[in-house]
Amino acid sequence: MVEIDYIPRVTLRDLNGIISEGLKTDQRQTLRFKLGGIHYAVNFIPWEYELLFEWTDEDGRKRKQSVYLYGSESNLLKGTYVWYFNCPITGRHCRKLFTTGKGFFSRYAIPHTYSERNQRPHWRQKNWRRLVIRPEVYAN
Repeated sequence: MVEIDYIPRVTLRDLNGIISEGLKTDQRQTLRFKLGGIHYAVNFIPWEYELLFEWTDEDGRKRKQSVYLYGSESNLLKGTYVWYFNCPITGRHCRKLFTTGKGFFSRYAIPHTYSERNQRPHWRQKNWRRLVIRPEVYAN
């Protein structure tokens, strides 16, 4: 099992600027960023709802991967959409894509765990109790 907490990731919030600008202008938008020590360039092609990631991996090979977006109408505001990545491996809709430098994938594509699951159960319960809101504090 892989601890997913420490794997570099890309979220839709990170790419929100180029997606919204591309949808407004209907022109290709580009963003460059560094993630996990690797430089990436992502091109948003609005007429295909496609993100094209380009990078050079640790071995010096140039790589490309297309990730498509899926939009569903928001239940909170009429006429707006909630965007999701289509995982290139599983095809599931997700809001985060993880990368190891070899490609992008959703958390459903790998057997994973979160670091908190590897802690002793007693410590997890103690830590969780701190986050619980007790109703007696707010009672009149």
